Amino acid sequence: MNAERRTSKRRQAVVALLMGLLVGYAVLAYYGFGPYPREAPVPWWQPRGFFTESLLLAPFGEDPLPPILAYTLPAVGLALAVMVATRSALVSTAALTVTLATSLFLFYGLRWPGPQIWSFFGWRGGAVMVAVAAIVSAALLSPLLAASWLKRGWALRLLIYAPLVVLVACVASSATGTNPALRFNLTPWPVATVFGFDLSAAIIAALLASSGLALAALRWRERALWIAALGLTVAVAVPVTWTVLRLPSGLWMLAATLTVAALALRIAASAAGNLTMGVRSLAGYVALGSILVATPLLLGSAWRRMDYSATREGRAQKLIDALAIYYEHEDSYPDTLAELVEARYLDQVPKPRVGIPALNNDGFTYQNLGSDYLLEFASPGWTQCHYSPPWDEDLDEDYEDGEDYADDPDTFGPTGGGIELPEQGDESYDGPLPGQWSCPAKPPELW
Repeated sequence: MNAERRTSKRRQAVVALLMGLLVGYAVLAYYGFGPYPREAPVPWWQPRGFFTESLLLAPFGEDPLPPILAYTLPAVGLALAVMVATRSALVSTAALTVTLATSLFLFYGLRWPGPQIWSFFGWRGGAVMVAVAAIVSAALLSPLLAASWLKRGWALRLLIYAPLVVLVACVASSATGTNPALRFNLTPWPVATVFGFDLSAAIIAALLASSGLALAALRWRERALWIAALGLTVAVAVPVTWTVLRLPSGLWMLAATLTVAALALRIAASAAGNLTMGVRSLAGYVALGSILVATPLLLGSAWRRMDYSATREGRAQKLIDALAIYYEHEDSYPDTLAELVEARYLDQVPKPRVGIPALNNDGFTYQNLGSDYLLEFASPGWTQCHYSPPWDEDLDEDYEDGEDYADDPDTFGPTGGGIELPEQGDESYDGPLPGQWSCPAKPPELW
């Protein structure tokens, strides 16, 4: 027993040493290969670029790819050593996270060595690189994490997983531009959401689900060959079809992922004789890992789309209608949205719906442009969404004739700006909000 404890302590010491070296190397890569700062005093987060002018890059010429790969290899070696030495799925995930973050530090430091991108992102640049690396690492190693998760009791499982679901859903539903009123915003562009959740994690979860189904089907090859063949066919057909048809990730991909993963668990359970043994198999770990990854992504994606539609087609529309009525009565637009409440065109100025209301205190931005206006709001999954009323080019000539367009329903629609509204059945009509929107009626696929 004492010998086992000593061996365990030595193993832990080795893992701690290797992780320390790995983290130290990542910090060195961040500060050493990033661009040299021009401003003074230098912020603590700003890379110093002391390697970019050294002999370390001389053998590689002008191509940034060879040095990126070369200086990522030490991190890969240390991470592999950690994974071999440790028995913890969390430590393995941390090691992979640090390695992927190191590669991102090198990529942005050597591929775009100018300080513009680092100044643009500020301290958030490094934070987002680490966040994306953590998201991808957790998705890739989700089967290991699922196996470790199953060793806990149900109470501890919920205690571990529920906060992660809430956190991922909050970030996925709230991330847009850098806005101090939105607590989960990290970047001037929703990098973590788009490339971390919507692209990388969603695709990894889908591939894991298909892999789980293939592994489960293989267990049936001696009992029912046709079931094994059918499972393998579905496992291959789903990702191939998605790739060939170039279908976007998002709600449909995540829904398909959960369906395929559930089918994999069902086949694995039947092959093993019961659900518990089926889940605790290789196929079960892989399928469960995809479910654990896809569930918060699905929740966050659905939440984001509902908020997007509720704001664009509901709350913004209230303001647009009130502004149109105000213009009809006053022959001008108000200087502030508060004037709509003072004039009793609205009970109160609505706020954009973004994530958890208690954590977000953002509002609509309004600019009076004389005969026009600009209405903006931060939108989940979209940096900034703005609207201005449509304008009829013939209106200038009609104004010269002295005609009162505030009383003409044919030229003054409920959206303002003096155009005749299209019919709902008109194919050119894009939803209930005719006008000039910077964002489409449905949340866009930014990648």
